[in-house]
Amino acid sequence: MIGTCILLNVIHGKLSFKLLLFWGSIVGVVALIFPLTTLAINPSFVQDYYAYGKTLSVDAPFLQRFANMVAFYQKIFWQISGTYYLPNVRPVFYSLFFLFISSFFTKSYQKLYWRHAFGMLIAFNAGVFIIGRYNTTSIVFIIFPWCLMVALEVTTLVKKIPLLKRYRFWSAFVCVCVLSISSLLPLYKDINAMSYANYAVYEQQIKEHLATEGAILGNLSSGFIFAGRDFYDIRNLAYLDKNMLGKYIAKHNIQTIIYYEEYDYIHRNAMWEILYGSDDHYYDQMQEFLSQYGTNVYAFEAPYYGTRIIRYMGDYPWKIYIYHIQDMPTY
Repeated sequence: MIGTCILLNVIHGKLSFKLLLFWGSIVGVVALIFPLTTLAINPSFVQDYYAYGKTLSVDAPFLQRFANMVAFYQKIFWQISGTYYLPNVRPVFYSLFFLFISSFFTKSYQKLYWRHAFGMLIAFNAGVFIIGRYNTTSIVFIIFPWCLMVALEVTTLVKKIPLLKRYRFWSAFVCVCVLSISSLLPLYKDINAMSYANYAVYEQQIKEHLATEGAILGNLSSGFIFAGRDFYDIRNLAYLDKNMLGKYIAKHNIQTIIYYEEYDYIHRNAMWEILYGSDDHYYDQMQEFLSQYGTNVYAFEAPYYGTRIIRYMGDYPWKIYIYHIQDMPTY
């Protein structure tokens, strides 16, 4: 992203090409130390790292990368995450849209700093697309160019108001602060609300009602509880062939299924399928399987840990059902 700004400075004559080569060579030589050291320790590092990356779809075809990027932004926009906390950044996306529209009326897009900010946004998305690794925490990299664009647009607009012209810097500063605080207020609310969530209670209620033997199928949020026990993530079911659920459960000797009410909600609202994958080929079979071979030994409410949809945490008494599997047929 910074390299994009430097390149734009060279194009606009703000930085000489010779100076770019000089400093670029120094940075390049220093940067080479790290990969060379890594290769000295592990000569097959590139192959090993690429093999790991393939498990994260970094080798996805061109069109699939677009689909992955759309899903990436959908998760960020709707705050869908099971590993990281995602704050509400929708105000940032909305403001970016209006900033782009406004820049055509104010002609601020012709300014170099605006092009710097826009170039950083392009560089970020291009980098994510080329690498193919869509990590939701990387969204923090759009915050700086966003702040820069807000400041530039506000100063441009203020210049057109004689009364505020001499205070354009402070106007931009106040505007960035107001927008930032408006985005952070929901974060404070979520963090304050989460202080009332008690994972120990959630953990204890599950532990006390597990089958004494066999593996466990459930949500990854409860996976920390089962030290020494075989645990299978519900997301694995999205990769099963049709009508293979019973065979999967039997093969892995699953004797406890922790079923979250959230699964039913997601089945009714397909937009959230990106959290666990499609359940079209196993949802009905799961209901039938639980009714025939499952015994609901315990049910409890968990408003926070009962869902992985962050925006709905604490807003609804999500129920969790613990089933013991008995008299399961052989496959």
